Amino acid sequence: MDLFADGAYVRLRSRVRGTHLHADDDGVGVSLRPLASVASPLNAVWRVHLLVHQGTTFVLLHGAAYGRYIANSFLRSPHGHRGTRAIQLDHEGHNVGNLMWRVVEVDGDDDRRYVRLRRHGYNRNLRANGRHRNWLTGVTVDTNHGRLTTMMHWEVEAVPMRSVPLPFPLPAAVGTRQHDWPSILGITMCVRAGEDGRLTPLFTDLPRSHEPMDIVVLANWSQGENSAVFSDLV
Repeated sequence: MDLFADGAYVRLRSRVRGTHLHADDDGVGVSLRPLASVASPLNAVWRVHLLVHQGTTFVLLHGAAYGRYIANSFLRSPHGHRGTRAIQLDHEGHNVGNLMWRVVEVDGDDDRRYVRLRRHGYNRNLRANGRHRNWLTGVTVDTNHGRLTTMMHWEVEAVPMRSVPLPFPLPAAVGTRQHDWPSILGITMCVRAGEDGRLTPLFTDLPRSHEPMDIVVLANWSQGENSAVFSDLV
C-alpha cells in the first residue's frame, strides 16, 4: 500500500494506452486523456482516501478538481467498451461500496510498478478501453471472466507538492472592485461530494452539471480552516 499513502495525490496512467485517468468536466464521467490535452491539470489528479473495512484496507480516490470519487456503476458502457461505466460519485453512506477498491500489485516488464484496482465485493476491475481502437477513451469496470488483461493495469504516479501554496482564484466579477477583495481573500472555498466526502479546495471552475454539490466556506484562520488539511499541488 506504499503506492497509496492516505492524503497523497496521485495520477493513474494506463499501462497500455499511456494516457491518464481524467475527471470529465460534467462532474460525472471519467475518461482517458493525454495530460497536455486537459483544460486543468487537476482533472487528472486524485487524492487518496484510505478506508479500513473488516480488517482490510481499501483505497478510495477523489478528484482534486471536483472532489467526487471514482466509482463503479451498473450503467451500460458506450458501444465498443467492455463492462459498465466508471463514474464520479458522491461519498454517501449507502454507496460507499461502489467507491472502495482493493489494490492488487501486478508484475511489470520494466522498472515501473503497476496495480489493478478491484471493486470491493466483486471480481471486477477498473480498466481502460481502446487497445485496438484508440478513439475509444471511456473507462469501465469489467469482469475478467477468468482472464486478466493489461488493460486493467495502472501505473501510479505520485504528484509532488509545492513549497509555495497555490493562490485561490478570484471570481472574475471582483476584478475592478478593490473594496471587496478582503472579504474574498479571507475565505477558503471547498467542495464536499456527499456527507461522508472529504473537503476539496475549489481551484477550478465548477463542473457543467445539474448534479447537486455542497460548497463549504471556511473563514481563514478559523477553527475549521485551521483543522482542515490541504496540500498544495504543482
